[in-house]
Amino acid sequence: MSPAAPAGGDFNGDGFVDLYIGGYEDWDAGITYPNMILMNDKGRGFVLSWSETRYRARGVTACDFDQDGDLDVYVSNYRLQPNVLWLNDGTGKFRDVAADNNAVATSAGFDGGHSIGACWGDFDNDGDMDLFAGNFAHQDKRGDQPKSRFLRNLGHQQDYTFEDRSTCGVFYQESYASPSAGDYDNDGNLDLFFTTVYGTASKGRKNYPVLYRNEGDFVFSNATAKSQLAGLVPTYQAAWADYDNDGDLDLVTAGKLFENQGGGTNWLKVSLQGDGMAVNRSAIGTQVRIRLKDKILARQVEAGTGEGNQNDLTLHFGLGQHATPVSLEILWPNGTKQTIANVKPGSLSAIRFSRSQ
Repeated sequence: MSPAAPAGGDFNGDGFVDLYIGGYEDWDAGITYPNMILMNDKGRGFVLSWSETRYRARGVTACDFDQDGDLDVYVSNYRLQPNVLWLNDGTGKFRDVAADNNAVATSAGFDGGHSIGACWGDFDNDGDMDLFAGNFAHQDKRGDQPKSRFLRNLGHQQDYTFEDRSTCGVFYQESYASPSAGDYDNDGNLDLFFTTVYGTASKGRKNYPVLYRNEGDFVFSNATAKSQLAGLVPTYQAAWADYDNDGDLDLVTAGKLFENQGGGTNWLKVSLQGDGMAVNRSAIGTQVRIRLKDKILARQVEAGTGEGNQNDLTLHFGLGQHATPVSLEILWPNGTKQTIANVKPGSLSAIRFSRSQ
């Protein structure tokens, strides 16, 4: 398998979108493809700024998890290698802090897992970006290999380290592949869609993609059958977008588009645009927060999730029964903060970055 795991973002703060390419391997040829950072040369092309071949990457996804105004990168590695959390110094230079921040996503007795993809999301509505790390987990002589797990971001008071919350209701299937987070039922909680590699795994066990509903407090339940997604074929494809602009997230997976029938709950969408100088034109890396009575909803504009997937750049907030105007707290990827007040639910807000604000 050749390199298949890109993620985009302005890593050096020059207003142009750069690329992190995760390299996997060619097993038969005995080749490990390099991880690479390609810096955007002001729109004229890309320049290789860094590469290395220590890890066999399957998924790459970026997020400013420590809210310091630059994009960090999480890399999901296969072959029982530890996952990597690259901390950005603001200039596009990275150092691995996965072990220090408890983000390796492994289990006792193992250095790492068979990670294929991960996704960022504020799964507990505290305003901090958490991680879900997906692991393909064989059973071997040492016991079960590391399972998929939720890593809760503990925020600034604990230096943005992660608490391993374990599986949180994500039941065991050997061949889990690519996860993607989205609030499909508009209740304000980010849900999880998780694909599988095999239709039939070891010992003849059937594996199927699963939609997990977030019940709150890191409890997830199987909503696959109720959502009419049961029995899907193996796939690496998982992405959310409100393609028909009716206020609920639709799902692309397994080569099909599933239209969300939704209804009955409130929502809000936010479309962001940079100026192409201080902030990249797609506003990748921007975070938006909405403070409700008992929770903070946080979303980010991301380019890359799971293994080689891409959610809609328009941010989607499920608001449940909340029907009154809200304020948007925007953290642009250059560290600029902005507040937009009196935004009505059931609307699409288009906001452009301006250095005069």
